[in-house]
Amino acid sequence: MEIDHQQKIRHFLKQLNIAINNNDIYIERRDKNVETFEKFSLNDRDVLNIIKRIKIDDYIRGPEPDDKGRPGEIWIFKLKVSNKILYVKFCSTEKGQSGPIRCISFHENGI
Repeated sequence: MEIDHQQKIRHFLKQLNIAINNNDIYIERRDKNVETFEKFSLNDRDVLNIIKRIKIDDYIRGPEPDDKGRPGEIWIFKLKVSNKILYVKFCSTEKGQSGPIRCISFHENGI
């Protein structure tokens, strides 16, 4: 991975943590996500604490355009939690725009 790209990932992770600390993150309640929350008895605080643990080593892809045409950049991570691999996808606001970061996916990998 190129150093410049690593810097972009680090910058996104920093922005993600700032968004969490400023209550500027939205966790989507998609069926897959809700099933995972219920399966592991996770509340919003638990989910945010897990998201805060995401590191550069958990990076999979991004930034890239949303394949569903939503504005913003998509970032994908996978991390191990309680012997399970979680797939976590975020949509950040478009460059130069302000607004919340959306957690679009938060579920077991492969679901």
